[in-house]
Amino acid sequence: MRPEQRSAATRQPPPTEGRDTVINHDALVLAAQNLDPLSPTAVRLSQLFSDDEWDVADVIEVVSFDAPMTARILRCANSALWGGAGKVGTLEDAIARIGSRVVVRIAVGVAVRGTMSIAIPHLGAPEGELWRHDVAAAVVTEMIPLVTRRSIAPEAFTASLLHDIGRVIMYQQVAPKTMRMIEAARRAGESSVQAERTIFGADHGEIGALVAQAWHLPETLVHAIRLHEEPTEAPDHRAREICDIVKVADAGARKLGFQCGEPF
Repeated sequence: MRPEQRSAATRQPPPTEGRDTVINHDALVLAAQNLDPLSPTAVRLSQLFSDDEWDVADVIEVVSFDAPMTARILRCANSALWGGAGKVGTLEDAIARIGSRVVVRIAVGVAVRGTMSIAIPHLGAPEGELWRHDVAAAVVTEMIPLVTRRSIAPEAFTASLLHDIGRVIMYQQVAPKTMRMIEAARRAGESSVQAERTIFGADHGEIGALVAQAWHLPETLVHAIRLHEEPTEAPDHRAREICDIVKVADAGARKLGFQCGEPF
């Protein structure tokens, strides 16, 4: 089956071997589509970076219409991390100092932090744990070029930061009984993704991809979120490369001790 045929919006729930799915599949889809929208600045910057011919002038143009984001970028450029060579007072100078990629990270991070920081009790994740895990995964993404000496797609950082957004939707709606069913499915030999499909009728990557679509994010990010557990099913080389990076970054974050509740 081709990856594009596996959209959570169209795929039929898998067989449950006599067990009813605990959460209505349509309810999951609706919850994903109704999540608070991403800020226009974050969306536009994400779309911009999906184009190989983006230019820093385009970044400046997008951010210049967002006063709060401009203020954040100026604070970042003048912080102890980036400062030391004199203060900058213009958006152009600030972006020149910190780089366009950092601007995208700030925009997306600010936009999703509140959503990703909530506690998810049934996943065993206290407030902020899922967010710290995803930030750690994004940081690992930035380390990969230093280790491999290979460049990576600009979208990889954003994909790593957002790869667990589907869990926010799924595991807010479960009961302890549901978690026991998932654990039973895993003990029976199913992978975490297979267990989610069995119980929920979709896995967290598919639900996260619906969120990305509702936020009008580029297709490369939609694919990366949907298939980060199964990179080989990505539809093209660029998408597979990003999926591979997210999967490695996710494992790296766990290895560093940044867990996200149960070891899925």
